[in-house]
Amino acid sequence: MYQLMLDTANLAEIKAGIKTLPVSGVTTNPTILRREGDIDVYSHLSAIKEMCGAARSLHVQVVSTDTEGIIKEA
Repeated sequence: MYQLMLDTANLAEIKAGIKTLPVSGVTTNPTILRREGDIDVYSHLSAIKEMCGAARSLHVQVVSTDTEGIIKEA
């Protein structure tokens, strides 16, 4: 089974994608988040998760390479 994931952190793009496409969730990473400008990352990710709701997933790539750092970022 295939899933359609939006690879963005842009709230307008996510809103439009969820409204018009059979989206399974959103993926993003630090580079994509940086493109959104001077944002509070955690608040922004919370807004994305709220838009996704319980039926869709949110996947966020971490940048740490050690276990402790990855857990802290998560």
